[in-house]
Amino acid sequence: MFSENKDELFDYNAILTSSLAEFFGTTLAILTIDRIGRIPLQATSYSLTGICILTLLLVANNSNASSDYDDNTSSDYDDNNNHRLVLITLAFLSRLCIMTANITTWVGTAEILTTEIRSSGHSAANAVARLGGFAAPYLLLLQNRSSIGLILFGIAILTTLTVLHLPETNGIALGSSGNTTTTADGITAK
Repeated sequence: MFSENKDELFDYNAILTSSLAEFFGTTLAILTIDRIGRIPLQATSYSLTGICILTLLLVANNSNASSDYDDNTSSDYDDNNNHRLVLITLAFLSRLCIMTANITTWVGTAEILTTEIRSSGHSAANAVARLGGFAAPYLLLLQNRSSIGLILFGIAILTTLTVLHLPETNGIALGSSGNTTTTADGITAK
C-alpha cells in the first residue's frame, strides 16, 4: 500500500494518508461539537495535537530507527517500515486533532465575537500567516528540527490554556439578550 522507494523526494502515499485526517477531523467536530461543548472539544483537541506532535518528534528522533536501507535484511526492513507507519499514524492523529480544534474554533468565534472584531482578527491572522509562509522554508533549512517540534508543542499547549478562558456558547441562543453581556472588547459572556 505504501511506497518504499528511498529515491522519492516525497512520499505521496503518506501525504495522502495524513491528509485524509482532515476529513475525519471535520466529521468528528460535526458529530461532537454540540454533545461535548465548544470549549472542552477545543481544549481536548489542541492538547491532543500537542501531545501527538511531541510524540512524533520523539519517534522521529529515535536513534534506533534509521531511514537508511544499507542492510537489506528482513529485520531492518520491517523495523524501518514499522517506524514509518508509526510516523504516518502520528501525523494522521495530529492533523485529525488540529482540524477538529480549528473547526470548533471557527464555530465558537462566530458565536462569541461581533462581525467587526472577527473581520479585524481575520485580517491580522492573515497577515501573520503570510509572514509565517514566508519564514517557513527558511526554518525548515535548520538542521535542528527538534526545536520546530517543540515550538509547535508549546503553541498547542498555549492555545489550550487560552481556550480555557473563553465562554462556553453551547446551548445559548444566538442574539439572546437574556443573561449575556458584551464587553467593550466584543466578547459575549454569560
